[in-house]
Amino acid sequence: MTFASAALVYLLLALVGPLPVPGGGNVSLPGSRELRAAVAHIMPGPPKADQWGEDVNRLERDVLPVIEELRVFYYLYEEGTPCRVLEYGRGNFREGSPACGPDQVPFDAQARADFERVRMGVEHCGVQVQRIYRSGGVRVQVVDSSWEYNWEYAYLPGTDVAPPKVWPEEEWTHIRDQWWFHRGHDD
Repeated sequence: MTFASAALVYLLLALVGPLPVPGGGNVSLPGSRELRAAVAHIMPGPPKADQWGEDVNRLERDVLPVIEELRVFYYLYEEGTPCRVLEYGRGNFREGSPACGPDQVPFDAQARADFERVRMGVEHCGVQVQRIYRSGGVRVQVVDSSWEYNWEYAYLPGTDVAPPKVWPEEEWTHIRDQWWFHRGHDD
């Protein structure tokens, strides 16, 4: 029991490090860098600024045209749950496990085909998409390991300045044209 507790404390300190020490300076536990890198592969963080441009190019090529054509309001695909949601011009469809929500509406053949078009566009573009929704434009929320923030690419036509902040920690960064990168509060 003592060994397990010590190992857990070591792992937590290695993940948090480097740590400040009295008298100045920082110290990292052996293996900290490698452990944090391994965890980052399992639990991705938000995309880095140097990949935003390429992600936007792929979203613009593979995802945005399908979202606009089908007038998708909300798209969610969680493979592990499984949960599939498509809210769009033809209706609102939701099916999967109970975690997908209480109001399950089975997909009809057309909705299933439309859902697959969106899913294939997302898969083809290679961006780790968690969900897509409309709010002042098209928002593409990306998968990350944060429990504090949501990260998303936002296509906001006609927007030359960042939208007003709702939360103090919120950040808007202009990528190009009508594309923004947004860090929002995870509610």
